[in-house]
Amino acid sequence: MMSRYLKYISVIFAFFGVGASSFLHAQASLTISTDPLNDAVVGENFECQVSANEPVDEFIAYNLPSWLSLNAETGLITGTPEQSDLGAISIDLGAVQFDPLVFAPILTVTFNVVLENIPVTEPPVLTTVSTTGWVGQSFSYELEFSNQVDTVTLVGYNNFSGLTFNPTTRVLSGTPAIERSGKVYFQATNSEGTSISSIYLDIQGAPIINSPATHNGEMNTAITPYQITAENDVVSYSASGLELIPGISLSAGGLISGTPEVFGIYDVVLTAANPSGVLSKTLTLTINKEDGSAPIPEITSSLTLLLEHNQPFGGYQIEANGNPTSYSATGLPSGFTINNPVPGEITGTPSNSLGGVYLVQIAATNAAGSGTEELRVIIGSGVSPTVLIDNPADGTFYTAGDVITIDVTADDADGQVTSVDIFDGGTSIGSASKVGATSYRYTIPTSLSDVGLMELTARATDDRGNVSISALS
Repeated sequence: MMSRYLKYISVIFAFFGVGASSFLHAQASLTISTDPLNDAVVGENFECQVSANEPVDEFIAYNLPSWLSLNAETGLITGTPEQSDLGAISIDLGAVQFDPLVFAPILTVTFNVVLENIPVTEPPVLTTVSTTGWVGQSFSYELEFSNQVDTVTLVGYNNFSGLTFNPTTRVLSGTPAIERSGKVYFQATNSEGTSISSIYLDIQGAPIINSPATHNGEMNTAITPYQITAENDVVSYSASGLELIPGISLSAGGLISGTPEVFGIYDVVLTAANPSGVLSKTLTLTINKEDGSAPIPEITSSLTLLLEHNQPFGGYQIEANGNPTSYSATGLPSGFTINNPVPGEITGTPSNSLGGVYLVQIAATNAAGSGTEELRVIIGSGVSPTVLIDNPADGTFYTAGDVITIDVTADDADGQVTSVDIFDGGTSIGSASKVGATSYRYTIPTSLSDVGLMELTARATDDRGNVSISALS
């Protein structure tokens, strides 16, 4: 083994002409060669295969850059250059036979490290045909060509306001001022000639929503999904007003879907945004009632309003489903108003001259129509009547099928009792009949469907509109 390394060292000295000729033997028939070499491209694997015309023990390489390595047995040189390795490369190659000790004449190979391995065979042509920018947003685009380029000149601009071209860096840049699409032409020259080629430049503005302005659905049935569509690339979507429709949602991609849990007509403000801006459009989303009928509002607020004369009250709010857009009230007592300042709210102060029962027609309206009800406004004045449930006693039990008889005593010291109404909780179940000077009676047949607890009260109204309510029975 030692003799082999001594021989190898002798070969090395011989390559540099260090007086070792007395023990080196050259064999003219031993030669080495390489395949035709291409330039090494930055970031790409480079290979150079060294071959000999007869078997050798080892291949040798001098002046080998750090990014290259040699397989001494196979003669394969490989490596990947970086941008810092750009330039011309020269390598001295050799080969050794140890028994008998002979070497091949040194072979010097040269090549270049380049950014691109593009032979100059024709005039340069742009390799990218299109790009996109945004109005009001910084834009920068570096031209790329199919071949080596010596000079580049902008020859056709198509009035892309706000953009300039730097022929040294080959960068088209600036802040586009207008929405515009078209070709920009460049003249490029190299040793093979001159060519004119172009890129298609699409400068986009804010999105323009072009999906339909109306969409329909039905309560408790999945709607047909609605896709927001828009001109110009969209980055994000929103839908203001959709939160008023439980069960309906908007996806990140602009798809409205789900099962609505309410009915009504809803104006949903759609928006689409990109780097150039945000534009909106109103979508009228009509959700019909569960039976397919039009979504006319239905008033859900209490239909009785009890007031005392000359006493302000906190206001009565007309409540309705169906997403009403307006409210009205016809027949309000003097001094009362509606929609001031809150839409659908009735406010006012009953004066001393007011008293009695007022039947007010209230309405809640949307584009499908108006839902109406009669509101009883009872304004009391003077002494209120007295009222008491005599029978049944609190805690009385009944069996399904029994008839419940409700006996009430009602009287008015400065007038007459005009009506006695019976309530179960907050719901009126009927008016009692007068059976004596101050006695009133109401009967309730029962069945299995009535099983449960009843909370009975009697409400007496006198001829001046004063109202009294009995204790809970």
